[in-house]
Amino acid sequence: MTCCDNIGWKSQMDYTAKLAELDVQKYLSVITSHEYSSSPDQPMNTTLPTWMSEGAANDQAFATSWYINGGSNEGFTWAVKIAQGIVNADLSAYIYWEGVETNNKGSLSHVIDTDGTKFTISSILWAIAHWSRHIRPGAHRLSTSGVIQDTIVGAFENVDGSVVLVLTNSGTIAQTVDLGVSGGTFSTAQAFTSDAEAQMVDTKVTLSDGRVKVTVPVHGVVTVKLTTAKSSQPVSTTVSIQFAPTSTSVKHTLAHQKASSTTLSTVKTAASTQTASAVESAKDVKYPVLPVTSKGSAKTATKKGSHRSHKAHSAAHRRCGHGIHRRDHCTN
Repeated sequence: MTCCDNIGWKSQMDYTAKLAELDVQKYLSVITSHEYSSSPDQPMNTTLPTWMSEGAANDQAFATSWYINGGSNEGFTWAVKIAQGIVNADLSAYIYWEGVETNNKGSLSHVIDTDGTKFTISSILWAIAHWSRHIRPGAHRLSTSGVIQDTIVGAFENVDGSVVLVLTNSGTIAQTVDLGVSGGTFSTAQAFTSDAEAQMVDTKVTLSDGRVKVTVPVHGVVTVKLTTAKSSQPVSTTVSIQFAPTSTSVKHTLAHQKASSTTLSTVKTAASTQTASAVESAKDVKYPVLPVTSKGSAKTATKKGSHRSHKAHSAAHRRCGHGIHRRDHCTN
């Protein structure tokens, strides 16, 4: 059983506090929240896994741009939302409202629009892919310390021993990052980047003497996958910004950065099921977590069987304000 799909994270925090006060969390498996009135930016006060179970730019027309001015219909905006949710709010799942719709360019309630023959992809899909394509079921979250300017760092260790880092740069200068790895022997490094020019494409990464170097573009995301033989030993990684400035495709002014470091070490907490439409981080799972459907236009595991249009859904949110909406009524 999950609870409570509130309209926003802040409202759900109030609901969760009341659940704890009434001692009913023991009957639940997951705390769930929507992201319409507020986004997850801090951990929920609970020992249960937490999901952002529904969010979308329903009031925006379908769009494909990655970054123009930080609008809610841009892929990078959602890349930051996902990073903040997983890293800052300890989410175990991040689920966009819909996968696919047919001939509905009037709303960004979905990430793929099709006319039955051709299809158009929103760049929000690539924001999701950075967290779901290489972070796989059973992954353990890696803790981080230190600061990389304007960059959110998320790191995971998969069950096969590979380590995946996702770096999200909100700044106006590119960041060249050096990864010093200890506690594991990595044989290959792959990196995939998204920015205003291209999304989820291969990018240059250097692996030499146990160190990895990669550049995170302006308003961009880079996913780095380090492959190693499976090991039960903790893996620690040191990340530091280099002094050499890096040019960018959008011609922002360059500046030298002060060196800083981030230390990544294994945190032994189990991840819940990872799917293409649900971005999931690793948080201590003390209760079984249901898998989330990833194909078609299914919403979430807790929304199975709901077939309302996005217009009806959005109208319900507006009618209920900050309360919970159900098919025919509001619960405040």
